[in-house]
Amino acid sequence: MTEPGKTLDRLKEQLLRGGSPASIAPRPWTKESVRPEAEAAYQRIRPFAEAMYLVMSSDGALDESERNTLRGALRSLTSGALGTSAMAAMLSEFEQLLERDGLELRLDDVAAHLYPEREDRELALALAATVAIADDHFGGAERETIVSLAQRLGVTEQRLAALLCGAGD
Repeated sequence: MTEPGKTLDRLKEQLLRGGSPASIAPRPWTKESVRPEAEAAYQRIRPFAEAMYLVMSSDGALDESERNTLRGALRSLTSGALGTSAMAAMLSEFEQLLERDGLELRLDDVAAHLYPEREDRELALALAATVAIADDHFGGAERETIVSLAQRLGVTEQRLAALLCGAGD
């Protein structure tokens, strides 16, 4: 059986590798110009992606390394179904929504989308913790945001501690 820390280390490395910038200029992305399967992937991954984004940006900055990590996570989770343009559009949308609504309202919205499925709730928290520690700067604001999201999702403190412990190994 694989140790959780080793599995998360491999995931961290995969996220960092998968998020490297595109080598050619991407075409503009619009929802109208995508295939149905790509749109489905976009909609399915959106609340997970926003959860990761909110945690990573909670310290007031989302640097290029963190953006690359987030792009790598999105590529991995969608098996490459989302292109660079779609991910850029998604990140831009998250930035605008956070600026407009604030962190608390965005966390409420994400939790509302993830709440129906226990597996989705825990996966979102594990992903958010994993990408947050990927840059080795898992600080107070990021941890507080994860705790706040966990409370909204009804994840117990004990379960959250287990998820964070596994992410921090």
